Amino acid sequence: MQARTLILIAGLVVAGALLYLAIPGRSADSGGRSSTVDSAVRRPPRQRWSQPRLGDFVPSHKQSAGKPVQVSGRVRDSVTGSGVSEATLRFSSDGGAGTARSGSGGAYRVALPPGRYSVSLVHEQYVAPAPQAEVLVHAGGAISGVDFELVERATVAGRVVDSRGKRVIGAEVRIAAARGRRRFDTSQIRASTDGRGLFTMSVPPVEAVLRARSGDGKVALSSPLYLRPGATVSGVEIVIGGGLSLAGRVIGPDRQRVKDARVYVRDERGTRVVACDSDGAFDVAGFGAGRKLMQASAPGYSPSRVVQVNLDDRATNKLELKLAKLKVVSGRVLDAAGKAAAGASVSARLGAPGQKLTQLLPPTTAVTNVSGVFELSGVPDLPLTVRARAARGNGFVVRAGVAPDTRDLLLRLRGAGSIAGRVTSAQGRPLGAFTIYLRGPAGRQRVRIAASGGDFTIEGLMVGRYAVTISAVRHAPVTKQDVSVIAGAAARVDVTLEAGGRVAGIVVDKRGTPIPGAAVKMETGWTDDEVLTNTAGAFVLEDVARGRRSITVSHPSYDTRILTGVNVFEGRTASARVELTPHGGKGPGLSLSGIGAVLKRVETSKTFAILKVIAGSPAEVAGIAAGDHITSIDGRDVSNMTFADGIEAIRGLVGTSVRLRIKRGEATFARDVVRAEVSVPQQNTKKKAP
Repeated sequence: MQARTLILIAGLVVAGALLYLAIPGRSADSGGRSSTVDSAVRRPPRQRWSQPRLGDFVPSHKQSAGKPVQVSGRVRDSVTGSGVSEATLRFSSDGGAGTARSGSGGAYRVALPPGRYSVSLVHEQYVAPAPQAEVLVHAGGAISGVDFELVERATVAGRVVDSRGKRVIGAEVRIAAARGRRRFDTSQIRASTDGRGLFTMSVPPVEAVLRARSGDGKVALSSPLYLRPGATVSGVEIVIGGGLSLAGRVIGPDRQRVKDARVYVRDERGTRVVACDSDGAFDVAGFGAGRKLMQASAPGYSPSRVVQVNLDDRATNKLELKLAKLKVVSGRVLDAAGKAAAGASVSARLGAPGQKLTQLLPPTTAVTNVSGVFELSGVPDLPLTVRARAARGNGFVVRAGVAPDTRDLLLRLRGAGSIAGRVTSAQGRPLGAFTIYLRGPAGRQRVRIAASGGDFTIEGLMVGRYAVTISAVRHAPVTKQDVSVIAGAAARVDVTLEAGGRVAGIVVDKRGTPIPGAAVKMETGWTDDEVLTNTAGAFVLEDVARGRRSITVSHPSYDTRILTGVNVFEGRTASARVELTPHGGKGPGLSLSGIGAVLKRVETSKTFAILKVIAGSPAEVAGIAAGDHITSIDGRDVSNMTFADGIEAIRGLVGTSVRLRIKRGEATFARDVVRAEVSVPQQNTKKKAP
C-alpha cells in the first residue's frame, strides 16, 4: 500500500517516513514565499586563472564559454527586504566562473554562458546558508529577477575561565553545534581568548553551542545561545573543568583493551567527540544534567550500540561501551550496461530508507576501484541501507535490508532520468526566473532556473516518483505530485503560476509584549521557508497561495504555536496575531486547535487513515479511533482532495465543528467533532508517523 504519511495532531502536520536534505526554500502546498535565504556561502573551486573582473565569465581549460546570457537580480536582507550592497556573487561551473558584486539597492548583473552553476555569496556583515544554491542558465535573451537573500550575522562576546574562575588565555572557541531551519557552514568560524580570557565572534544567526578548548586539551561547552540576525550577545561564560562528567572505558567484544577509540556524546547542546587514552578510558566534563546518548568506535571494530545515560547532580564514572566484532559489507557496482562502475560512491546507513534510527556516527562510505569493487569496513551490526551513485551522477541504486558482513553484494546502477517543462504566468507570459524544489527518492534538492523562455530541464535524476514545487517572486508556488521519472526519458511538468496574497501579523506573549526573533512560516508544504519577527514582533509572509492556511510560529523559549484558519486572497493582505506561551525550561511543546489525530493519506483507498488519536482530544471525545478512515469532510469527498487541503478543512477555530464521515470496517457513520485547543508535549511533536 502506497501512503503519504503526515501527522495531524489537532491539526499538526509533520512529514512522516521520509528523510531528506535540509535545504531551505519556499513553502509549497501552502504557497508561502517568505524572506528566507536563497543562497549559500561556500568557497568556490580553486581557479588556475587570474581573478576576473566583476561581471566577467572566465572559461575553464576544459570547456570554452558559449554565447553569454545577461543575468540580473537583487541581493536582499532576509528580514527587512532592503537591498544589500557590496555582496560578492560567485557563479561556478565545469565551464568556468563568473563574478558580480551587488551595487546600490542590492542590484547585480553578470554575463553567463548557458550551463549549471553553483552560487556562493560573500559579505562582511551577512551570511548565507549551506549548501550553495544552484542556478541553471538556459540560452536565450536577458534574464532578470534572479534574486538572492542574506541574513545579517550576529556577534557573541564572552570569556573562558577554569573551575576556580581564573581566566584561560589562548583557548580556542568554536561552534560545537548549530541548530535552525537554515543550515550554515560553521567549520571555519573560531576565535581565541586574549590576555584577559575574553573572546568575540561573528557568527550566523542560529541556536548555537560554543566549545572552548584550552592549551592542555581540556574542553567545555557553553549553554545554548539563541542568536538573532544583527544581535549582539555578550557576557557568555564558558567554564573549563566545571559541570558534570562522564567517565568510563571502551572495550572490545571480548572485553579486551581498545586503542584509538572515540566516544560520541549527544545531548541538547549537540554532539561531542572524545578521544580515549591508550587503554580505552575516557573522562570528559562540562555536561549539564539530563539525558545523554553515547556511542563508541575504533579502528578494526564495528561501533557499539547507542546507549542512554541519565545524568543527575552526580558524576557518572563507571560506564562501559562495548564494541562489536568488525563487520564488513563488500561487493561490486556495475553500470546500467553491466560494466564496472569505477569511482562510484557507496554508503551504508542504519535501517530502511525513510526509517529514522539513532546513529551518532557518520555513515560508512567508500569509493569503487577501477573494477567497481568496494568495501565498507566497520559498519554497524544492524540491518543497513546501502546506496551507490555513479561518479558523474548518471546512475543510482538503493538496496535496503543488507545484513552486516554481507560479501559479494552486487549493485547495478539504474539509469538517470530528467524533468522538463515550462513555467508561465496567469497571463500566459513565460517566467524567466523561478525556483524548482524536487522531493524524491534521493532526498530533496533546490534548483534556481534562469531561462528567458520559461523552459527548463533538470537532468541526472534518480528514477522514481517526485513531488515538484515551482515558485517565483510575486507568484504563489504550485506543487505537482507523483511525477514519475524513468531512465532515459524526460517527465513533463508545465505549470502556470498565479499571484498570491500576503499575511502580516505580530507575535506576542500572554501579556501582549512583542517577541522578536520568532520564526514564522506557512505550516503545510514541502519546504522550510521562514521569516523572523523584528524588534516589534512583526512579520510579513509574501506570495502565499490563496485559500485557508495555517501558520507555524516557533521560538526556543516558547511552545510552538500553529495558528489555523488564516484566509488568504489574491492581491490582499490577511492579518494574524499569535500568542506564545513560555515552555518553562521543559523544552518546546506545541499548541494548536483542531481534532487531535494522527493521519495519513492512503492512495489506494483515497481516504485519510487515522493512525492515532491523542488522549483527551476532540477526536477521542467524538468516538473516533485508530484504524478508522475519513471519507468526507463537511460533505466534501476526500478522494479528490490533496492532503494539504484536507488538513486545512479539518482545522479551524476553537469552538467550531467539522463533520467527518468515517468508515470502520464495512460500516460507515458521521461524527461532528468540536475543535478545541490541544497542547502536545515535546516528545510527541518530534514523532514521525510510520
